[in-house]
Amino acid sequence: MSSCSDDEDTNVFVLDTGSKNWRVGFAGDDCPTFIVPSTAKPLDINLDINIHSMAANDLAWSPDSICYSHRDDHMNEDHFVSLMEFTLQRLVEKHMKYVKSSEDAVILNTEPILPSRRVRNRILEIMMEQFSVAGYSVSPSPILSLYTSGRGSGVVLESGHHFTQTVVIYEGYLPDGTANRVDFGGHDLTKFLQENTHPAPHDTSYGLYDQAKRNLLFTDNNEIKLPDGKAITWDNAEVMKQCGDFMLSDCLPPSNTSPPTSIASLVYDTVMRCDVYTRADIFTNIILSGGNTMYRNFNTLLKDKFITKFSSKHPNGRANVVAMPERLYAPWIGGSILGSLSVFTNGAYRIDKQIYEEEGTERALDRRCNYIKYASIDDKK
Repeated sequence: MSSCSDDEDTNVFVLDTGSKNWRVGFAGDDCPTFIVPSTAKPLDINLDINIHSMAANDLAWSPDSICYSHRDDHMNEDHFVSLMEFTLQRLVEKHMKYVKSSEDAVILNTEPILPSRRVRNRILEIMMEQFSVAGYSVSPSPILSLYTSGRGSGVVLESGHHFTQTVVIYEGYLPDGTANRVDFGGHDLTKFLQENTHPAPHDTSYGLYDQAKRNLLFTDNNEIKLPDGKAITWDNAEVMKQCGDFMLSDCLPPSNTSPPTSIASLVYDTVMRCDVYTRADIFTNIILSGGNTMYRNFNTLLKDKFITKFSSKHPNGRANVVAMPERLYAPWIGGSILGSLSVFTNGAYRIDKQIYEEEGTERALDRRCNYIKYASIDDKK
């Protein structure tokens, strides 16, 4: 794969459309070209956005600014179209040597396990009818994260801003019934900070605490600059302990069939749904992915919790948590790998205008974008 700035001959645009940020770039690159904040207000087309500007609009971001969400079947179509128009225009400007307009582009998008079928279908319709893209495909983000890890088997623990999901892939296949998804993510960790720490009583905005979370938990910086230029300092050790205890507690919300549980229990339950003879291999490949797993030493804390809680059930078993340095962008990198393969560029796993018109939305998605078959969230209702 090439570096982020190389000019490769490709018309495949890779989009990892998270609820807080969109990571976008070109198939074959090592990392996204730039980050688009999923902000509710329209973005100026002249806005200077690059791979380092992820936090540019953090203090203005709020949970109400979500463009679309697979967890509650929500979609703000005007917001989505505005963001997509901005994104495609910037990508085309960056790559005009090979792509003159969005009509020349092939889009490879990501989605969670157990997606909203309504949101999934509507995105395809918008891409085909409003942007007239040359091709469109979508793939589950945990599977793309496994591609990034270079492994063929494992259990992927992906925790982003709004939900956490686990899924087992064994030798390239997804065993039936092994996918789990819960409504817990970095958003909940930010709210925990907001409700349990009070270093800045004069500024209790969500954006401030979200910025503080990254500074304190993901780096060694315990100083946060406020919009007025002033700086505050937090007790790094105390906040780290509070958040570590919270992340490893029974913090995951209850469902109709189970009480509140922990991230370690979610991983364990996912693996135990597999055939007995596969479990030992899978337990040694617990793959972390997503921004909420960037918490410092999270892999070590999770492994210790996992061993402490479940070693009595499997005294001869081993557990290994894999924390890739690039896990923040793991789904995007996996999409970049997939989008550069000949099986994708030859058109086998994507939808063009003719297929869309002949087969319709759902049939086209089911036939062309099921790299591995999995259920929709609508099937669980």
